Parts: sequence; C-alpha cells; structure tokens
Amino acid sequence: NYTEAQLNLMVTYNDLGKYDRAREVYARIRHRAQGGTAQGDAFAKGKIANMHAEISQAYADAGMLPDAILELERAIALCPQFADLRLRLATLYRDTGSPDRAREQLAKALENNGRYAPARVALGVLLLGAGEYDAAIREFETVLESDAENRSAQMYLRLATAQRERSERPEA
Repeated sequence: NYTEAQLNLMVTYNDLGKYDRAREVYARIRHRAQGGTAQGDAFAKGKIANMHAEISQAYADAGMLPDAILELERAIALCPQFADLRLRLATLYRDTGSPDRAREQLAKALENNGRYAPARVALGVLLLGAGEYDAAIREFETVLESDAENRSAQMYLRLATAQRERSERPEA
C-alpha cells in the first residue's frame, strides 16, 4: 500500500519490458486512488497526521488552544493508533479544563500501546489530581516495573503515596 514504492515498481517493470505487470501495478494504484480501499495509503495518512500535529503545535505555541485541539483531533481521525498524538491531545484537554476527555484519550493511547510510559504517567497525574491516590499509585508502579529509572514516575509515586497517607490520617 505504499504508493511511492508501487510507482517505482511500475517504472522498473516498464524499463524491463514487463508492460503487463506495469499495467497491473498501475491499475492497483488507480483503484486505491479512486477510493477502492478503506485502508488508503497508511504512509500518506501518517504523514498528513503528523502535519496536523505540527500545525497543532503552532496553534498551541500561539496560545490558540481550541484550534490546536481541532488539529490534533484531525490527526487522530487519520491515525487513531498513534499513542503520542493521543497524549498530546490529552494534555491539551487537561490544560483547557476537560479532564474526563483527557482521561479518555490516555485510555485509548494505552489500549494502542500499554507500555507507552508518558501516557501512563500522564494518566497517573490526572488520577492524583482527582484524589484517586490508589489508582495513581498503580499507574506509576506499572511504569516503574518496566522502567525503574523513570524519574517522573518515581517523583509522582512519592507524591501520591504521601498524599494518600495524609488523606488517611484522622484530623486532630
């Protein structure tokens, strides 16, 4: 499904005099270009998704967070499996006061890549902020199981543990 490779293959077949094979490749390219597959060109989709992410960053840098969110939503519509884009969108949702939407994006990021530590740490931070200390601690511990040197997870684990202990103390 990589269009550029297919075009090069078509040219090579033509150069070798294998015109029938070249026409077959050309027919596949045209079929896909006319919407013949639901999949589309995954490479092209990924490239466009990353372009939307770059535009999103430009909007975010300019303080235009609603526009930044729209661009990341477009990127994710093209490539919903990109956990890093979901993390960026979750961060924007969090920053604009939508923690539930942020959690949803982090959960989807972790469905796609359960070992993506930045998303797990971000989810732990959201849980910590919501006072869900045990759940936050589980997230940080999960990160540390695969990456014992993760400084963010270490720091937030200490903080979550201290917060939980404080919340369990009876008031004097």
